[in-house]
Amino acid sequence: MQVNSLPDKWRRKFMHQLMVQENVIPGLSQKQVLRGSHFSSENKLPGNLAGRPKELWDEEYFEDGMWKSKPRKKPLIGVMDSLLDMPGFQALSQFRLQLFDWSSRNIMAAAIQDCVMFYDTHTTQTVESFENTEVANICAVKWNNAGNKLVVCNLLSEIRLYCLETLKVIWTTLCNTTEYNTPCHVRCVCWSSNDQYIVAGCKGLISVYSMKNGTVVNSVLAHTAGLLTLAFSPNYQYLVSSATDLNVRIFQWPTLLPLLDINYYEPIKALAWHPHESGLLCIGGGLGDASLSLWNVNKLDPVSYRHVEFQGAIENLAWNKISGELVVQWSYWEGQNRCTLMPVLASLDRIVDVLPVDKESQVHDIAWNSDHTQLATLSGESVLMWNFFGNEYQHHQKRKKPRKYREVRENTRSMNFQEFKYYNIR
Repeated sequence: MQVNSLPDKWRRKFMHQLMVQENVIPGLSQKQVLRGSHFSSENKLPGNLAGRPKELWDEEYFEDGMWKSKPRKKPLIGVMDSLLDMPGFQALSQFRLQLFDWSSRNIMAAAIQDCVMFYDTHTTQTVESFENTEVANICAVKWNNAGNKLVVCNLLSEIRLYCLETLKVIWTTLCNTTEYNTPCHVRCVCWSSNDQYIVAGCKGLISVYSMKNGTVVNSVLAHTAGLLTLAFSPNYQYLVSSATDLNVRIFQWPTLLPLLDINYYEPIKALAWHPHESGLLCIGGGLGDASLSLWNVNKLDPVSYRHVEFQGAIENLAWNKISGELVVQWSYWEGQNRCTLMPVLASLDRIVDVLPVDKESQVHDIAWNSDHTQLATLSGESVLMWNFFGNEYQHHQKRKKPRKYREVRENTRSMNFQEFKYYNIR
């Protein structure tokens, strides 16, 4: 409903501003002119905002008590800015595989069949591709923070690290669970703050690999089933994971000591840390839930929770580091048709914009560019790029491509799980 009412909301706000500026009705409370003769209780705010209808808030630099944000004063996202064609891309799992990533150097990497393709988004050309990097059965790709190294994992338990500067494979190793004689593969990957460590999640295990040589420097049995997501908090104090065992778990970094356990009814695919507020985590509900819950990990407490009426799930969450606005990708059902909705939230109660994606399209993944002015949505065999703040933007320099090299096996060590705080989400 908020999405459908956005145009009327913004027109009402601008009309009000013009009426105040021109003093159209002297002496009359201008804030009531467009609202009718009274304020309903559900539209009143506490404290110094009491009596002001929500539709007429002054939104500049406003903090609504849920998270810090500087939300837009009007819808800014228009038609897509550009499109990249990725023929052959397939999302092969009911749970999102990490098959696409956008580097800090504005180079996209995508798993296309049995190779990694690279796309330079600096030019205005549709696609700028590099020579193929052949890797069979890819299940995860992830750039480091510097944007010059790429981890590629496959279903054969291999983990490879490529360097775009030398165009070589730095090392190849096997998923840590092979040490326990358990067939496995990595499903999600992230990098430490200084790019010295690669953190990978597989069949219940979180393993930390040295960037220099692929050695496992730490590991913890985190879940009883395959991991779905891994994400560091912006200050790298915490690491959060979710898995098909229905649990979301938070660990202290770098010790991997368990801190918090949240149990859901369905597997969680979408997690996002606020870019500037320490320990603020948003969790999107799984299939049939589609709720949003906000957690203060520093206090080990839930901040807020919002349930939605429709049957669906949250597929992706992405906080913008400039504005503090949250992009939510909802999937829901209309009869036999699966639909997509992607609003932009200033809080759990307020939608301020929406990505005009075709509701019939299936969005596999989303990613920011290096400065968070553009958002990419991967749908079908195409990447659509949107100007998040509505202005034109050009991208980065071309890069050549990597090629594969030999395997290396390394030793491991493990640490056991300990007791921690536990929650159930109902």
